[in-house]
Amino acid sequence: MLNILVYLQLLLFKAFPALFDWVSYPITIMMKDLYKLQMRDIRRQVPPNAYHVELIACLERLLCFCHTGSTKVFVSSLMGPLGLSRSALADGFPMLDVTIFAQTTLLSAMNRGFRIVPAKWPRVNGHPAIASKAAQVFSYSLPHFMVSDYHIPPECFLFCFLFRFTLNTPRA
Repeated sequence: MLNILVYLQLLLFKAFPALFDWVSYPITIMMKDLYKLQMRDIRRQVPPNAYHVELIACLERLLCFCHTGSTKVFVSSLMGPLGLSRSALADGFPMLDVTIFAQTTLLSAMNRGFRIVPAKWPRVNGHPAIASKAAQVFSYSLPHFMVSDYHIPPECFLFCFLFRFTLNTPRA
């Protein structure tokens, strides 16, 4: 009987705030997995995957929506085509369009390192959509967004993202 009491949180005084933690848990798990992949690459002296950085930025904004309810956190040019903002607004539970991954399901994408197909990444004016600029500029500075102080010669985050996108996108 005592074990059931752990799951009857809805009857407790602080259950409503905990509801947001329960709903956003899958988002947090995906963010942690993407973060671990990026940290592994950094330890190996491999530049961060810009698609993963942008996906983490989207998931972070989705968590902000879960806790505030404000739609101002959505970057519609990226989060709309990914299905994140549309699904959160429609039924309150976020959904990610898995067609951006090389795998057919989210679970297989997680197990295989979230390989993103650049040609399927949402575009704005022919360029890949970006969600991390505001967070990087607000948290650090515009030069931080424009230049990566990495273990290799300084490189422009935006330029490299666009360059890699162009190289990996077939011409129509």
